[in-house]
Amino acid sequence: MSLVLENIGKSLGGRPILTDISFTVEPHEVVALLGASGSGKSTLLRLIAGLETVDSGEIRFGGASWSRPGFTRAPELRKIGFVFQDFALFPVMNLARNVGFGLDTNALAQERTIAAWLERVGLAGREKELPHRLSGGEQQRAALARALAPNPALILLDEAFSNLDPALRWRLRNQTLQIIRETGAPTLLVTHDREDALIAADRVAILQSGRLVQIGSPAEIYDRPNSLAAAYALGPVNEVEARLLNGRAETAFGSFPVIQTTGYDRAILAVRPEHLQITASVENASCIVVRSHRQGGNWHATLRPATQSGPYWSLTGPKMAPNDAISVAIKPENVMIFASESPISTR
Repeated sequence: MSLVLENIGKSLGGRPILTDISFTVEPHEVVALLGASGSGKSTLLRLIAGLETVDSGEIRFGGASWSRPGFTRAPELRKIGFVFQDFALFPVMNLARNVGFGLDTNALAQERTIAAWLERVGLAGREKELPHRLSGGEQQRAALARALAPNPALILLDEAFSNLDPALRWRLRNQTLQIIRETGAPTLLVTHDREDALIAADRVAILQSGRLVQIGSPAEIYDRPNSLAAAYALGPVNEVEARLLNGRAETAFGSFPVIQTTGYDRAILAVRPEHLQITASVENASCIVVRSHRQGGNWHATLRPATQSGPYWSLTGPKMAPNDAISVAIKPENVMIFASESPISTR
């Protein structure tokens, strides 16, 4: 069964919080709802969970209406598995009682279900422990077991990985998503972290100021964003004013080939740092390295045009030193051209 959001609107105190939000989440699919603080992510999650009422539009699940103006199906009737940012385990209940909280089976079946889920998340034999005795990663796994034990129809993850340290986050995110995908339930992951969206999701829905900016696969939005806002949502972007002429963009950093749409002569050229390429020619260098530092297996450098002090670009590539003179090139398919936040030409 699918989750369907159709033209959802919500205001608080006369101020629009969500405007005309529409998308679906299919079975076996993970959709990441990505946005900064204040973009409306948490409000949308509360609407889906039935904790708030919609002002306009409709939320449906499996064809049945869950929310519309004047009607809100009770949260306990929606069969939603919810994993919160702070995990929200009951502090006075041991793990067995936490995991069994949403179960309505008989005592023997409940005991078996609890044991099976604790084993599945790597907490077997710890049924009697209280939450405060667990590490952050163990609490996250216990919260996941509690959410999935009742066999939910829909799974909502609210910043479920944000409280974990980076070393643990990668492993637990992969483990969590593997278990969730095995259930087949449609899943909505609310996050402000683009890494979560890029790695965990089948599709990404970008929310900005209560509006849906773009929805698509991570690769589609990363490579072919429909606006600068969507481009920045999934990673850093270099941008510079450009003059378009005869299939090329003339910029302070030099001239670059583009797939040009006719009718525009000035625009914004944008390119990801990893798509800038250092060329062999340095006689007419287009850039000067301002500073550089190691970033994982690559080096990250800040560049300025050779003929002026700014603007600045970032490049990810081989080792570079401050004051190095370099030339850069960009493949036409990696150039994004925008005018007033609207796309002119992408891949």
